Amino acid sequence: MAEEHPDADRHIQKCRQPGRRGRASRSRQPRAHDTVDQDVTGPASELRHLRCLAAVVDAGTFSDAAADLGLSQAAVSRTIIALEQLLGVRLLHRTSRSVTLTVSGSHVLARARQILAAADNLVAEVTRGHTLLRIGHAWSAMGRHTREFQRRWALSHPEIELMLIRTNSPTGGLAEGLCDAAVTRTAVDSRSYASAIVGHERRFCALASDDPWARRRSIRLSDIPERTLLIDRRTGTPEGTTAQYRRDGVVFRPLRDAPPITVHTIWPRHDRHPAIEPAVTLLTSLYNVT
Repeated sequence: MAEEHPDADRHIQKCRQPGRRGRASRSRQPRAHDTVDQDVTGPASELRHLRCLAAVVDAGTFSDAAADLGLSQAAVSRTIIALEQLLGVRLLHRTSRSVTLTVSGSHVLARARQILAAADNLVAEVTRGHTLLRIGHAWSAMGRHTREFQRRWALSHPEIELMLIRTNSPTGGLAEGLCDAAVTRTAVDSRSYASAIVGHERRFCALASDDPWARRRSIRLSDIPERTLLIDRRTGTPEGTTAQYRRDGVVFRPLRDAPPITVHTIWPRHDRHPAIEPAVTLLTSLYNVT
């Protein structure tokens, strides 16, 4: 369970196995995709060019990279030349014994690894299908129930990985396609999304710890007009914020006569992930305990 994506810049050198160089001398028949360098204008073709560059650097030689990619050495060489021509810079210093990156090549490789990692992640997300449930939120996730929700989900649904994704949007990333469902504390667009009320949270007021009102145990809503008030339109200031985002110098006091904030789970009306129903059931049960 994680919210952060892996560092695509990390460079992992492949271990060379004994006898590896012997592979370069093995004869093989060129395959249809040996001609990958012929078209460098399409996105798929450009990804292959970037993979070829990464393979050459990781393997250390064109022959070893060719063996890794299932191409001929000539095809790998042509592909690198085509990429250099496309970018207008030299990427590799070539000698009879080694291949090293140029300054431009180092920059291109770093970006290439990011692009390739992002493409691989996209494919993995699509092919994994329903073995991953992504729940978005704009600010405070499930509030003080977040950790318990994660713990119980892992115990009851070990076959489905849970990922919480924070996105600064009214739909918690659902409209942007970043998640399968989202926890929201604002009005729901019922035309686009199906929803379920999972609970309610008290409203709070955030104050500086040295504010005179910080000495109060609670604040009446009728007292607010005396002060300047900032309102977060995404969530208000729900109880969940007080649990998830404690800050030095800031205290939270409940508004004792204010209506509670309704917590919804929303999901696409016409593309429902099968794990949404148990997720809604679990979250509702946690909110109903207290």
